[in-house]
Amino acid sequence: MSDDIMLRPIMPGIISDPLAHDAIYLCGVEGTKPVLCFWDGSALHELKVHLEEAALTGIHIEHADSVWICGRKGVLLHGSYARGFTPVNLRQQLNLFHMITPYRGKLELPSSVRPGGLFEFDPGTSDLRRFSPALPKLRGEYIFYAGAVGDVLWVVGQKDIFRFDGSEWERIEHPRL
Repeated sequence: MSDDIMLRPIMPGIISDPLAHDAIYLCGVEGTKPVLCFWDGSALHELKVHLEEAALTGIHIEHADSVWICGRKGVLLHGSYARGFTPVNLRQQLNLFHMITPYRGKLELPSSVRPGGLFEFDPGTSDLRRFSPALPKLRGEYIFYAGAVGDVLWVVGQKDIFRFDGSEWERIEHPRL
């Protein structure tokens, strides 16, 4: 791995495995080249990504052998340091997925552009679709965050905060949005 990759702040995603103190994944982009690295407790390893061009933006560690990486142009990778990463075969799309959040057995992917919105990936069927029920109309232009706490899904956008309780969306009013 080149020193400039290690020294420059190119890594938007840094996620550690909560069950292992020596498993940290980092992702980002160098120019147009996707960068994915793994810290094993003693050294940083640059991992092979089978993509010519992509920006990697988010990481979700399901367990040691199942790590999900998302990014620009609808990129979704699955694998691990031990077995390598491969692209998930999705339909051609240009979404900018910001992060990955597990919710009710599926993976939620907030996207800000091309098209924007909240998407849901089912690892069991490899089906990617818009989250249902759809988000209420946005006041801002995009969303960038989705997080789950128990059975509640929170979505945050440029000028929006939403709470999904498993059956319906609630807009959270905030005086500064």
